[in-house]
Amino acid sequence: MTSVSSRKHISTKAKSKKSINATQGKAQGLYQSVYENLAEGIVWTDMDGLIAHVNPAVESLLGYSLPELETMHMHDILHPDYREEAMDAKARRIKGEKLAPRERAWIKKDGSEVPVEVWTTLLRDENGEPIGQLAGIRDLTWKKESAKALKTIDDRYRAVFEQLQEGILWAAP
Repeated sequence: MTSVSSRKHISTKAKSKKSINATQGKAQGLYQSVYENLAEGIVWTDMDGLIAHVNPAVESLLGYSLPELETMHMHDILHPDYREEAMDAKARRIKGEKLAPRERAWIKKDGSEVPVEVWTTLLRDENGEPIGQLAGIRDLTWKKESAKALKTIDDRYRAVFEQLQEGILWAAP
């Protein structure tokens, strides 16, 4: 009787393990799909800033191919005005400080600048030692262009109202 019970337990355990492995496989596929199709960019670097991997959104944003990016340093794509600040932020993260996302400019392959919002976190090994950084990147081009267009419209209306010789009265219906 015990051997039948043991075999049943082993069989149930094997089925559970197979189900867990299948679920993990599906989850990995889902994560891979999210990673590849995410509109925001993802960059993994080592602690020296050498780019280890990027998702397709970064390739599209900057115009570089994955093999090109994997030979580059973050300073190759980060605008020079932000390099010192980025090094300071890394040191602060190593000390355990949580930093808010920041607006920065990155340099595209064609040499033009692209405004981005960047959040970065440390990647740590099983002992808690920093081994790299993971950065999420959002293209802010549309936001900057929209703000500029709104300012232009606001400036035009302000100029019209300031040049009026007559008064304007706003009345509720």
